[in-house]
Amino acid sequence: MKDSNLDAILDDLTDLAAKAPSSSEFYSAILEAATTASHATKGAIWSIVNENYRLEKEIGKIRSLIGSNRDLQLLHEEALEIACQDTFELPGSDLPRWPIERELDGQRYLFFGCQNENRTFLVIELVLSQKKTTEDRWIDRFMLAIVEIARDYRNAKQLERLERDEQIWNDFQRTLPQLHSSIQLKETAYSIANAGRQFLQCERVSVAKVSPGSSTLLAVSGVATIEHRAKQVRDLEALISAVAKSRSSLEYPSEETEAPQREIPLQAYIDTAHCQKLTIQPLYSSEHRTSSGASKDPVCIGALIIESFEHVDNPAFDDRFGLFLSHAESAYQNALTFDDMPLSRISKWLQIFAKHSSANRLRWIAYGLAIGILSGLAILIPAELTIQAKGTIQPYQLHHLYAPSNGEIVRLLATHQSLINAGDVVIEIRSREIELRKEELLTQRGIAQEKLRGIEAARLRDRKPSSTDSLSSSELSASERELRGVLSSQNEQLAILNEMIEALKLKSPITGTVISWNPTENLDRRPVQQGQKLLSVAALDGVGRLHLRVMDEDSRHVMQAMRQNANKLDVTFSIASDPGKRHSAELHEIGTITESWGDVGASVRVEALVDASEMKNARPGATVVAKIHCGKSSIGYVWTRRLWDFVYLRFL
Repeated sequence: MKDSNLDAILDDLTDLAAKAPSSSEFYSAILEAATTASHATKGAIWSIVNENYRLEKEIGKIRSLIGSNRDLQLLHEEALEIACQDTFELPGSDLPRWPIERELDGQRYLFFGCQNENRTFLVIELVLSQKKTTEDRWIDRFMLAIVEIARDYRNAKQLERLERDEQIWNDFQRTLPQLHSSIQLKETAYSIANAGRQFLQCERVSVAKVSPGSSTLLAVSGVATIEHRAKQVRDLEALISAVAKSRSSLEYPSEETEAPQREIPLQAYIDTAHCQKLTIQPLYSSEHRTSSGASKDPVCIGALIIESFEHVDNPAFDDRFGLFLSHAESAYQNALTFDDMPLSRISKWLQIFAKHSSANRLRWIAYGLAIGILSGLAILIPAELTIQAKGTIQPYQLHHLYAPSNGEIVRLLATHQSLINAGDVVIEIRSREIELRKEELLTQRGIAQEKLRGIEAARLRDRKPSSTDSLSSSELSASERELRGVLSSQNEQLAILNEMIEALKLKSPITGTVISWNPTENLDRRPVQQGQKLLSVAALDGVGRLHLRVMDEDSRHVMQAMRQNANKLDVTFSIASDPGKRHSAELHEIGTITESWGDVGASVRVEALVDASEMKNARPGATVVAKIHCGKSSIGYVWTRRLWDFVYLRFL
């Protein structure tokens, strides 16, 4: 190879090393240059860390050759062990004692070491097929230049790492005051989330509070309010609870197999959030740490969630995360401790009150005592918190009959409030279109059968065909197979049409009462369209259900009470047609989305089961007004919760 070409290769490698690319990219470039310039058949790059070597890049499948050849394995072990020594320079020579040369099966194995501060950190291996020649001298010179470039690359990477460490420390110095800027739990959680997103250089950071048996998302970076009814939030809270119970952090993706208790909620959240990387780090209380610093029976008090939505490597993430975690955990625990203090908010208000009450101190003290006594009574006296909801009452077993096809009702066997049994025919419909298709299909099948009988008769007449009739016999066989296939298809179509005709006889799926008004006048001898609702049948003597609507601002009380009472709440209700009588039910399901409904406005669907004894004289679809019992709370909050909700929503 010409000197000008070698110089160009070295210049390109020098420029590449100055840019400090990834190790994989740089190793590929120098290995390709070395093998091209030396006409090597194979090549490899071995990195040496703590006197151990690891294959970084290869050309010619050297790894598989070493695995299948014991002699070659011993050769590499010997050469690389020598390469792990501290220094290899010969006295009185300007060249290191490179290469380490070995021969096996007509192949020459050359090992060139890259040193920094008299220690080898990289070995370049070349495999040559020719014998030793006078060109080896310039190969050594060329490889010496590559070794110098590799040393420059290592120095550039070290400088880059030092600059990155300095940048991390500077960023942390700016982030640290934000973490400890407040003692309020929610403000601290938002500070951790927003500062963590900038410091950790990821797309989203969240903070959650972990209590025995539940997890609550407190803050999400870049999000002002959290909708706890959203499926994504509920899936994340379920995943956090599973991670907290396991007492170990979670990394996704991970080469380790997760336990089913964590794998199922993890996949549910990934399918909803579509994040590419996820880290959930539990936060523990420092009160449960021993004198040696190790955690003894740690209690999880919170969780830090880091998410990324793109596959982007962040080499400084581990360093940044280690710095950030310790201070975030400390700030979160301080805020949680203050938040759990008895009457912490009242104490804050009293401090503000005392600050502005220097004039007329006695009068203000009297006012303060009176307000304090009333506030204490309002806080200490319990009262039941009930949420009002409106809706309708329906039988639990309520089924509607729909027209399966276009047609005309020819027979109606039920009237309003008539009792019918399960399986009884209620309506018979005639579809002329289906009947016409059946007649056409029967005609086509008859023609095909006649043709088949003709072919069978022709084959019986010619049992001994001559050589000239062999083609005619083959054609008869082919025609017979074709007709049998047509007949089979027609029989299948005929069976489907018969099923469609049978389906026109609508049967009641349950035993019950027809609740549709005046079906004879509305349906008898009338044309119907496919999908049209014809009749409704209900089991009036069985259990029922309430379809209720809860106002959006009240739904959080219902959801919290559901979580605390195993997803069941007591409900009392009155029916508009009989308002003087109180009935009871059991709430068992709450919707996950908010919808606009009538005069209620933004509301959430809930459903309650009504016992059969409470369904007497209850007309299907009757309007009900219900009260959902959500447990005990202070009487002050029960009386003024609308005011508190307004204040929190508008000003806090």
